Amino acid sequence: MSNQSELDQDFSVGNRRILLFTMGNWSHTNGALVKALHDRLPQWDINVVDLLQQFRQDKRALLSSMIDVPVLAGQALLDRGFDRNNILYAPATSRFINRLAQQHIREYEPAFTMQTTTRFNACGGEVPHFTVIDMTVAAARQSYRDLFHSTERALDQLDDFQREVFAGSSGVFAMGHYVRDSLVSHYDVEPHRAHTIGAGPNIVMGARSPLIGSQSILFVGTDWIRKGGPTLLKAFRKVKAKNPHAKLNIIGCSPNIDEPGVHIIGRVRREQLHNYFTDARVFALPTVHEAFGVAFVEALHFGLPIVATPVGAVTEMVKNGINGHIVQPGDVYGLARALDELLTNDEIAAGFGAASYTHAQNFTWERAAEILHKNIFELIRRDDFSVDLALMNSHSPSTLDRNKPALQQAPRPNA
Repeated sequence: MSNQSELDQDFSVGNRRILLFTMGNWSHTNGALVKALHDRLPQWDINVVDLLQQFRQDKRALLSSMIDVPVLAGQALLDRGFDRNNILYAPATSRFINRLAQQHIREYEPAFTMQTTTRFNACGGEVPHFTVIDMTVAAARQSYRDLFHSTERALDQLDDFQREVFAGSSGVFAMGHYVRDSLVSHYDVEPHRAHTIGAGPNIVMGARSPLIGSQSILFVGTDWIRKGGPTLLKAFRKVKAKNPHAKLNIIGCSPNIDEPGVHIIGRVRREQLHNYFTDARVFALPTVHEAFGVAFVEALHFGLPIVATPVGAVTEMVKNGINGHIVQPGDVYGLARALDELLTNDEIAAGFGAASYTHAQNFTWERAAEILHKNIFELIRRDDFSVDLALMNSHSPSTLDRNKPALQQAPRPNA
């Protein structure tokens, strides 16, 4: 890489503004990412614009929605039902949202722009633009077509929309490796423009779980069906028959269940959620499909053994026989055996928990911001944009060059 003096000669100095476009809080990921970028680039101003909020507040948006009524009506006839996912991607509405973004770019004059998710397209300005995602349509179709609750025609439309966003981005950053792979293989994003950043926990952290002494299984998810809740309940019944002290805490949703040992907690404030992680012995989420799975990251940070399924990015966080058990979706008996072992074998549970806690250091928002910073820097320089890269190169010490903590095989009991 060029030295600092060469960077000073190659790029202009003075613009320290980043414009980040969002839609909603993205399960609190946007706030965590912005904080990490602030910490990483303290000399830079980061302006966050929620385009969904702007769209709802702009009276002109109603006109674009009215223009799209015939389009949406035709799509509803083709799909034999209305798909709300089509609204934001309808031609007039999509163009209106893009114009809102371009207006902010002209007024704010950022060094570069970013957007999180592909629910909209903020590309098109004369400054570098970067996109952060957790899922692509192509990746979802490989494992769980119903993720978007859409028809094949609607998915094709969304797939084309994502392709347009990626084509207009100087770089695309995925949370999971498998999504990054789909960017290259399906969307033709050049390999040097597609990177994996992972993610960090999105809750207030608390004490690491002591594990020993607890018989609590923790489920955290807002979608009981998609997250594999029914399979977990069947497996828990088998565990409970052998271990009367076992209990299952269900967080995030409220399925209609009333049976011994099952505690329906429902929605919990982020500030209080750590209490349930600390109290748990095992984290179990036998999900049918997962875009990324920040709940798994949170379980890692609490040092919990994990029982999960090999879908999405889950196997990047859960290593079978090292920090947890991997079972196939719908495998009640396999799930029950895994849970029973971790509830009854202190040695294996402690070993898995220690491995999870070590592996957690590879999944932090600090690390994600560092990967973003490093690669945005390189891409801007490579594309020869006029940006204050000298300032971008002034930041807190790197963690990427440190030795990544390696997962070690957990001890197995003597035969």
